[in-house]
Amino acid sequence: QSRCEPERAARWARRPRPKDPIMSTETRAGEPGTERPVALRVAFWMIVGACGYAGMIGVVKQLSMEMDIYVALFYRYFLALVVMLPWLLPSGGAALKT
Repeated sequence: QSRCEPERAARWARRPRPKDPIMSTETRAGEPGTERPVALRVAFWMIVGACGYAGMIGVVKQLSMEMDIYVALFYRYFLALVVMLPWLLPSGGAALKT
């Protein structure tokens, strides 16, 4: 090893490190926010989505025993449309554009 190795290691330790976008609490505009880290927000919404999906499957199974499957599916998709309308109406359908 050469003599400059400790200096190089010290410079490496002092280098500026990029921010971790996963654990960042900044808003999209780059301002410091008081929100939870991105990873926790993503995990929360994934759990909410999974619970909603499991609940929907349970309701459809229960309804399919009592009524025709096509009627149950109609109610399922109608309810999904009602839930999505607040996002679809203000944007004029641009929210569906990919």
